[in-house]
Amino acid sequence: MKLLQSYAFQVRAQRKEVQKSIPTGGRFDSNEKFETLLLELAISPELAESSAIALLPDDNENEQAESVFRGYLLELAFGADDEAKASALQVAVKLGDATDGRSWPICLLVIAVFQLGDRRNITMWSFPREDVFRMTQERNKPNLELLSDVFSKSSKLRKAATFTGTNARAEFWSGKILDEESGSEEKKAADYWMKLFLHARFEIDAVFGTNQVVGLIKRAMRTADPQMREELFAMSVAIPVAPKQNWTPKKIASRFLSKGNHDRFLATVPEELRESNFEIDKERFKQQLNFRVFETKENVWLSAPNDELGRSVTFDTKTGQLQFAGTVVRQELKARHVK
Repeated sequence: MKLLQSYAFQVRAQRKEVQKSIPTGGRFDSNEKFETLLLELAISPELAESSAIALLPDDNENEQAESVFRGYLLELAFGADDEAKASALQVAVKLGDATDGRSWPICLLVIAVFQLGDRRNITMWSFPREDVFRMTQERNKPNLELLSDVFSKSSKLRKAATFTGTNARAEFWSGKILDEESGSEEKKAADYWMKLFLHARFEIDAVFGTNQVVGLIKRAMRTADPQMREELFAMSVAIPVAPKQNWTPKKIASRFLSKGNHDRFLATVPEELRESNFEIDKERFKQQLNFRVFETKENVWLSAPNDELGRSVTFDTKTGQLQFAGTVVRQELKARHVK
């Protein structure tokens, strides 16, 4: 990947403002160190494995689908310098207009355009402004400064989007986004990135669908009562061994959870995803869920977090012998829950 151009803008949240301000910034020449950083951000594993999205047409009634945001992407990727600069500014304006300040009052928007043969990649990151301390040592005494005009590269409020394609009509409709707020309790405040800024929807593939289901199970486990934990455990065991099929979050909840737990589980799923079809990547599911399930020939089942293997749980792969030592905190007699 070769960096063709890069832009940086300081963007203020504008959605509730009557008097709008224009983002400051523009195209900049990045030095070798910053160019390496931009490349690392563009090819980072977290972005490569992030959520797939599809841009939505601005007018669903129009037979020829058009997207203003996609137009900005094409001009950034293939337009003349003046067109690219104007589109970069319009992207920054659109980001400011999309947020009301609940996630951040001011952010740094960085846009990088890369060349991959006849294709172009556009990656954009939003970094929130934060107040940080800087300490220096002067004459054997510490000196503290409060820096307010800095932006956090590792903040949980950062966001990213990436698009790759050629200069063709069917290109630049799909991309990926990184948004760590989208699964949190602050989801409504974070929706601006995909819905208002990009004007896009999730595009469900096996990787994204599997990541979502694993994330839902992990979050539900943290607050689940004993009954729901048992149902979630049964779900976790059954999904990877089920025949290949299309799942939806609604289908998973209906199949494995009782009525009350079904509703609690689905309440954490965005409405637009509840009936979206996808396949489960079974190996990814087992790897990311981060626990092992054992079934012995005596019909005994044991589930254990991976970090307990070799500690309270020992398993000899040569002999097949399984040993466990621990303290029972709850027991009950019931029918087998894993099918």
